[in-house]
Amino acid sequence: MFLPEGSGVFPAMIFIVLNFIGFESSVTLAEEADLPRSTIPKAVIGSCLVAGAFYILCYYAATVYFGPDGFGGAEFTLLGGGDPWGGLTTLVWGGAAILGSLAVWSGQAANVNASINPPTRVLFALSRAKLVPGPFDRVHPVHRTPATAILTLGAVSIALALVLPLLLGSPLKAFALLGTVLTLMLILVYMGTCASSTLYYWRRRRAEFRPFVHLICPLLGIGIFVPVFIAALGIDFAGLGIAPLAWPLSLAPWIVAAWLACGIAYYAHLRRRRPEAIDTIGTGVTTEDILTEPQPEAALKTEQGTEPAR
Repeated sequence: MFLPEGSGVFPAMIFIVLNFIGFESSVTLAEEADLPRSTIPKAVIGSCLVAGAFYILCYYAATVYFGPDGFGGAEFTLLGGGDPWGGLTTLVWGGAAILGSLAVWSGQAANVNASINPPTRVLFALSRAKLVPGPFDRVHPVHRTPATAILTLGAVSIALALVLPLLLGSPLKAFALLGTVLTLMLILVYMGTCASSTLYYWRRRRAEFRPFVHLICPLLGIGIFVPVFIAALGIDFAGLGIAPLAWPLSLAPWIVAAWLACGIAYYAHLRRRRPEAIDTIGTGVTTEDILTEPQPEAALKTEQGTEPAR
């Protein structure tokens, strides 16, 4: 049976969340996309469906090859010299396994691209609203991309990749710490997004409020993520046998807490000193806004001064 057994589902959810992180990244490109109200939802939902189908296919194939009891065991772990997926691909496909390597390299390139795009666009928007210092609101004169933000975050990423393994003793520990921190933060972001959807439609668009879409679904989302977040913290509950976070992963909750505290303190400072700056967030104009905005009658006239055909 291709079914999870035992009590390890919630502890494993931290890896599931880490694997799925990034599906929401296309939302940050709405200002640069054509017709974002239709293309962005398709990109978000489509990426979830495609990634989910790919994961199911891979795990089903491994379960069939090794058997329900062998998949995830020592035979699988040691296959390919510690690269079980690559080893499995070589055993099954032979020389065509190069296609699997090409897929991995393509996925890594896409991963880097998807990791840089969201934070640079967010940093650009914050700088444009004068919420963060620095020239991060500058765009490239030719490509019209937030070049300063991209170069800055790229340099920070390279520095982390070089320095963190030296401090922690190995690249694997550095990756594990960053992955745990990212997972904890994104779980909070996802829960906050669910809550903000309900509050936004209840406060700002009461006429469009639909109980199932804007209340029940967000509450279900929050309810699903609460035990996942507890498990990601290494806290055992319901007799699941969740092990505490070992060092350096035990640093992750403190890093997340410190980051949230800094954000809350800065928000309180801005709300007290510059509340108008906060209200400018998310006020960028997209191409769809321009196309759908009612135009003055004078702007609809042609160069010859005649009315356009109706």
